[in-house]
Amino acid sequence: MKTESIQSSIARTVIYTLGHIFIAICCIIFITGTDLRLATIDAIVEPLINSVWYFILDYIWRVRVNSQRSYIGNES
Repeated sequence: MKTESIQSSIARTVIYTLGHIFIAICCIIFITGTDLRLATIDAIVEPLINSVWYFILDYIWRVRVNSQRSYIGNES
């Protein structure tokens, strides 16, 4: 696996996580009426867990797609 593709995956994960945190803070405050501090704590913890899951999913997805391409290429 190329370093560039891992770095791209990490970059996408970081951007996704930051956006998720911002959106979550806004939603938590709007929906529950809680204060900014509690909304921020919740909005940071949950997306961090999701970002790890997303990175693992993205990694497995790329490995699977690459292995399928190799398999299809070897059938000829």
